[in-house]
Parts: sequence; C-alpha cells; structure tokens
Amino acid sequence: MKLLSLLGLLMAPLCAQEAGNAEAAPPELNPPAIPAAEDPDLLFEKGRSLGRVGDDDRKPFRRIIQRTLMLGEPRPEYGAILTFDDQLIPAIQGDSSALQVATDLKIHHARAIFFANIPDNSEEVLHQILKSPSPGQEALKVLGKRKPAFMAAVRALLKIKDGDRYLCEVFNHTAFHQDMKLMKTGSDRYKVCLVGIRFIEECLDEAYQAERPGFRRARYFRFPFLHSPKYAATRKDLNEVFTGLGLLALGATQDSKDVLNFSPDLAFDSLAAAQKNQKYTPTLKAHGEAEEPIALFHTRSWSRIKPGILKALAKKKPATSLGAE
Repeated sequence: MKLLSLLGLLMAPLCAQEAGNAEAAPPELNPPAIPAAEDPDLLFEKGRSLGRVGDDDRKPFRRIIQRTLMLGEPRPEYGAILTFDDQLIPAIQGDSSALQVATDLKIHHARAIFFANIPDNSEEVLHQILKSPSPGQEALKVLGKRKPAFMAAVRALLKIKDGDRYLCEVFNHTAFHQDMKLMKTGSDRYKVCLVGIRFIEECLDEAYQAERPGFRRARYFRFPFLHSPKYAATRKDLNEVFTGLGLLALGATQDSKDVLNFSPDLAFDSLAAAQKNQKYTPTLKAHGEAEEPIALFHTRSWSRIKPGILKALAKKKPATSLGAE
C-alpha cells in the first residue's frame, strides 16, 4: 500500500498536466464483464469453459466440483433448498413418486427439485447392456423404450405452479444411477454412463421447451452416491463432456441418509440444523457452517420421512438469495 501511495504522488503532476491538455474521459457506460464462472447467464451455456477453481491448474474443474450453491435459487424461509434424488416413478410398490412429493409440498408453497434417473433401469438391466456387443447402442435402445414414461413424469412436474411461480425443477442424476467414483475413460461402463447423461439432457431440453417455451433453464447434475470420479483422466474427460452440455455438479449440505433409515426425526433434524446455518449428517449431527443449505432426500422415501419435513416447514426463516461460487 505504501508503494502504491508513493507512485500516486509521483504520477499526480503528470496526470494533472495531461488533464489540462485533454478533455475529461467520458464515463464508462457498460460495467466490467463478469467472469463466466461468476455469471449466472453464462454458467449453463453449452460449450462455455469455466476452467478450474481459482484458475489454478492444481485445483478441481469448476463444472464437476460438487458445489453447494444453487445460483438463482432463493433460499426458502424454512432454511434449506429441498432436493430429491433418483426415480420419478416408483420402482417398488409402496415407494413414493415425485408427483406425490410435489403435490404434498405445494400445499405448503414449497419448491421441490428433483435429480432424476430413467425409470425401470435396475442393476440387472445395466448388466445385460454391458454384456451386449454394442453397449452404447443397446443403452440407447433401452432408454428409448423408457422415454415416454420419463417424459410424462417430467412434464407433469414442470406444469405445477403456486400462483405465477413454478414449484418444480428436474435435473440430471445419470440414467442408470451408476457410481462414477472408479470409472475409467474408455471403459464400457463409462461410455454407457455418458450415453445416459446425454440422453437425460436431451429429454429435459425437450420437456422444458414443451412446458416452458423460451425458459432459460439451469443445468445441474448430481453424482450418484455423491461420488465424483477419482481418476484425473476421467475428471478431465468428464469436464469436457459437462462443458459441452453446460452442466454443473451439485452436492448437498444436509443429508439425513433417509434412504437407509427412513427416519422423519432425522429428516427434521437435518432441516433444523439448516435453520442455524449448520450442515448435518446422522453421524456428525449438526456441525460446521452451511451458509446456503441444500437438503438431500430421496423420492422413494417420501411417505415415511414426510412428517419430519412438514414439521420443519412450519419453522420460518427470512428468505435470502444464493450467490455466486
């Protein structure tokens, strides 16, 4: 700071002389450009590279780091953004559907954000695809058969409104719910996974265009099991895929492990922690800081955890808006 002050003093006479010989510069009409990594209008643009965190080659890629901010998504008065993973349509009798979740939350004017797989794609279905001579083509054939049901479920959710406000968004959670942690580029599992990710994005583009023409949607992705790739080559390749699709990975700060325990009490505790701007897991309980809490639940466990979540909705917190990375 002292050096800058000294330079300012030395330059002052020269600046004054130049000011006397020239007209004052016109005021800047346009604000400085916002870096793409901080501009909500550019974050989801297909083909837009966001580089690495801090523009440091040693740091993670911005598109695949599991951020815990949802740009443009207001923080609700009950403290946490509610997200629900996995299939929109129940695969097992007794499981809940995404439409049930959205309908119940609508009564409380609450938004529901879904990270979806394609329905009826079990581990056995994936096993058969990987055994075929052309796994990628076989995957597309299977996904094509599931598309009508998936599209109907997505479009039904996108229609739901509370007054003029849409209450649901649907994002990408891979087609086959594959654990990507140990995937390697060139493997059939990885290739099939990418086929599924691209397929879901095509379906979502089509559904949003049909239900909300002209709507500029966000493009979030959640890794199954919150497991991002371990290997550097896979991370590099996946970043290129995400760049082409305009995807951003999203994590979570509140995880009650509902799909393991089906506990309404733990679901409530996770949201109660969010009220205090704290993270939550059943093991660590409320801990650390979660400035913009994102709660992770699962669609199929809704009927059993619903009492805890609805109890939490009764607690109010002043709404705030999520910021940039």
